[in-house]
Amino acid sequence: PDTRERHWVPLTVDRPFDFGFLERLPFKDKVFDFVVASHVLEHSSEPERALREMQRVARAGYIEVPDAFMERVNPYKDHRAEITVRQGRLTIRKKGSWIVDRELVELYEDRAKPLFTGAFIPSRPFDFHVRHYWQDSIAYQVVNPSVDARWLAPVDDRPRPAVASVGWRGTVRGALRTLMSQSARNRAIDLAGLLACPTCGHAAVDRTTDGFRCHACATAYPDRHGLPMLYPDGTAP
Repeated sequence: PDTRERHWVPLTVDRPFDFGFLERLPFKDKVFDFVVASHVLEHSSEPERALREMQRVARAGYIEVPDAFMERVNPYKDHRAEITVRQGRLTIRKKGSWIVDRELVELYEDRAKPLFTGAFIPSRPFDFHVRHYWQDSIAYQVVNPSVDARWLAPVDDRPRPAVASVGWRGTVRGALRTLMSQSARNRAIDLAGLLACPTCGHAAVDRTTDGFRCHACATAYPDRHGLPMLYPDGTAP
């Protein structure tokens, strides 16, 4: 399937997978040794809650986002926060709209964007991204917690990009990826043992013929094409 905030990149489902909200993760406490949130946190309108949930379900993890500098001069229509690291702590500024400084963005696009995208970013990509590892707890500060970042993202009406030919190198990479894939092992993982109800406060859920149901509040979560829809109150967006 496609999602509007993944820039037309199809999902690859080669392991147990479910849909839910980062701010109300459908997993038991400390059920994961390590979690990865790569280019996810900047999409959350409630980053404080998202970070609390990551700490609740995992013992350690890795967070990667665009650095606040790039988000300010080259904002994405579906990014709701500017994030950087200061003194080892994530510093988060929620965005009241997708573009914070229109004049600065226009200046960047007119004067600097070709240089950044053509030379600086390809040669030094990690200088323009936050790469933050954490263990036990996440050190962070939201500098403007009262800002409402729940605005509706503008519709991206650009045409879908054509799928480029992968060439022989891409074919070889694909073959090696398939050969070395751990999808068989991943699919053997019992997802049900990790899940908890996101509606009533993380009570256990039971598998049913068409999805899952909470022990405590009896909220039902449907299963669509083999993928559990674990949204609060059992209502998928």
